Amino acid sequence: MDRGSQIEDVDRDVGGSAYRHEEAYFRQLFEGSPDAIVMADREGRVLEANNSFEKLFQYTAAEARGRPIDELVAPPHRIGEADELSERARNGEIIKREVVRRRKDGTLMVASVLAYPILMAGEIVGFCGTYRDITGDRRTQETLNKLSRAVEQSAENIFITDRDGHIEYVNPAFEELTEYTSAEVIGKTPRILKSGQQDREFYGELWETILSGKVFRGTLINRKKSGKLYHEEKVITPVKDGEGSITNFVWTGKDITDRMELEERLLQAQKLEAIGRLAGGVAHDFNNLLTAVIGYGQLLATRLGNDEQLCRMAKEIIKGGQRGAALARQLLAFSRRQILQPRVIDLNAVILNVRDMLERLIPENIELVTQLGATIGRVKADPGQIEQVILNLVINARDAMPAGGTLTIETDGVDLDDNYESPHLVRRRGHYVMISVSDTGIGMDQETQSHVFEPFFTTKDQGGSGLGLATVYGIVNQSGGSVWLHSELGHGSTFKVYLPRVEEPAEDLPAEGQPDACPTGFETVLLVEDNAQVRALAAEILRAQGYNVLQASGGEEALRIARGKSRNEIDLLVTDVVMPQMSGPELAVQLASAGHHTKVLYMSGYTDNWIVHHGVSQGETSFLQKPFTPGLLASKVRDVLDS
Repeated sequence: MDRGSQIEDVDRDVGGSAYRHEEAYFRQLFEGSPDAIVMADREGRVLEANNSFEKLFQYTAAEARGRPIDELVAPPHRIGEADELSERARNGEIIKREVVRRRKDGTLMVASVLAYPILMAGEIVGFCGTYRDITGDRRTQETLNKLSRAVEQSAENIFITDRDGHIEYVNPAFEELTEYTSAEVIGKTPRILKSGQQDREFYGELWETILSGKVFRGTLINRKKSGKLYHEEKVITPVKDGEGSITNFVWTGKDITDRMELEERLLQAQKLEAIGRLAGGVAHDFNNLLTAVIGYGQLLATRLGNDEQLCRMAKEIIKGGQRGAALARQLLAFSRRQILQPRVIDLNAVILNVRDMLERLIPENIELVTQLGATIGRVKADPGQIEQVILNLVINARDAMPAGGTLTIETDGVDLDDNYESPHLVRRRGHYVMISVSDTGIGMDQETQSHVFEPFFTTKDQGGSGLGLATVYGIVNQSGGSVWLHSELGHGSTFKVYLPRVEEPAEDLPAEGQPDACPTGFETVLLVEDNAQVRALAAEILRAQGYNVLQASGGEEALRIARGKSRNEIDLLVTDVVMPQMSGPELAVQLASAGHHTKVLYMSGYTDNWIVHHGVSQGETSFLQKPFTPGLLASKVRDVLDS
């Protein structure tokens, strides 16, 4: 063999060895790939498939060879799409796409596909496709997308901090609530929201809780970018890595400012209601005492003759009793249990009637401005009590402007429906007439505002009874309305009273007065009163006017007295409404059942609600409110007997 032949043989052996080496290397890469790989000819028939293909699609390479790849792994409804991808790969394109593919058992998966042409001598002879199952990745991504949308669109404000408290993310609700943009807070700490309303110990406990891996739940008082405070129901959750170490904190919050304000107002209303019940009871006992003081004072004054010094003393006793009676009326007004005489009235007319008096009450350095609505409508209320409301609000405004200012009284018709956005608390939606009294005075802080309607609360150094605004509150509420206050230190105060509007025409208001004379009589009166002083006074007044008086301290004693009299012998029953063991109305019923058809005059130092609860309707029954004067008692008795 010549040298040339030897060289050719050596080259052939070396080339064959190199080819076998490359083939083995290719086979190792082909079979060892984690991706499923399939090679197909120009018609799309499988030439070869690797182990990962068998695992992914559940076909062996032998099962796959010779079969069209699209019919093998494409779902029936996606075969057209698969044919298109194969055709494009056979035409020289490199295709990368996420597609749905089918396993041998019919289950579907989401696969990432890479398809590219196979070239030999510059000619496309087929294509190669690789498949990677990304079903889990897709589900994870979809879950993350849903979570992201949920956080972004959540009505609750959410932000995430690192372990040291630096803010890494805030959602749109956080931006809307706090008025800070994301760019303004990223990298900062939640201290940017601190209001100073909660102490160091509170925040210390918060961080101690979450750094220990526990969830914090509590209420934070934070401050917006504008400086406005808000209450937030906060949940702070630690986020841990796979080893259990805290990496982040998720801060979730709900704005509960409106709810807190409503709860505070409810608690305030409940407190005022409790104080009102106490005030009503005190006023009842007070009225019994004042009945004796005023009554005996007037009897004393009529019998002193010309002794000027003693007469002056008696008059001072009477004046003191009358001031006490006015105080009792204010207590009853606050407790919403005073006796009202409601009428359909025009509030503009009431204000005009009292304007002259109001001008006399305020100094020259205060300007009184009235802005009365043209068509405000009418309300049903006691005109005297409404005058008292206006008077008290004006006096309060006057005292708030020691250096002078402007006092404005305004009326208007207001329709409150479900779309009416207002902090004003009214009992129900509907049509109202509003009275507003505003001043440009010193204003009040929040602490003062929370107490202004309480009886005996006053900010005046001297001379204030603390019952003016309490009286306003009671009268307005008993009249079916609501009163609202807005005030800021240095910017004055505004009180708004809302009274329900009615459609009836306004009524004429009769003049009122108390009789000075004491009419006389001769009839027999059964007087029933559990308070010994009041009973003795009433008996003395009536006997002085000529009546035959039978006295009883209660219902049982009164029935025993009546049993000893003939049916027509008792002309009038004068009885207290509320008494131990038997009420006045119960006594009247039992007397009638026994055949004593007497006329009845009820009297009470209790309140309207108590009277109604005990079966007395003032519209149908004669009634005398304590404290009363001798002339008023004598006149009322005479009126009932003559009716």
